[in-house]
Amino acid sequence: KDSQPVFNMFCHCQMCRRYNGASGVHLLAVPRPAFTITKGQELLKTYQKSPKSHRSFCPTCGVGITQGPVEGPFIATYPTNYDVCATQFPLQDKEQAAVILQVFQPMVHTNMENSFIPKIYSGGLVRFKDFPGAYGGSNMVYTNDDCTECIPLEE
Repeated sequence: KDSQPVFNMFCHCQMCRRYNGASGVHLLAVPRPAFTITKGQELLKTYQKSPKSHRSFCPTCGVGITQGPVEGPFIATYPTNYDVCATQFPLQDKEQAAVILQVFQPMVHTNMENSFIPKIYSGGLVRFKDFPGAYGGSNMVYTNDDCTECIPLEE
């Protein structure tokens, strides 16, 4: 459905890194009512590490589909996975997935305090220590490539 993203970022938190086996994960969150899986919903499996959050994935290939707070107002998806699982869960066809990736480029890095290799993420996007203030974070951003110095982001 048509909707503006709640957030669009690379997350470097420990849970995202462990679940995805990556140093950073592209998350695109939309309001929960705006997200619909049009085919294959009954095939999804859910992993719930805590009572507050969940992750859904394809049991055939293991690719992540969604994640987020159980009762939250948004659901986050992994746009880089839209074409990976297209045969089992056709969220988007390959052409639509390419368009989504072009339109929804990540805007910031979050949870850089947890990043193992911060230097590869230097330049370009703002690197938040945790989260932007609008999402309950400290609004502190790193000012150097090593992610050792940070200042409050001017709003």
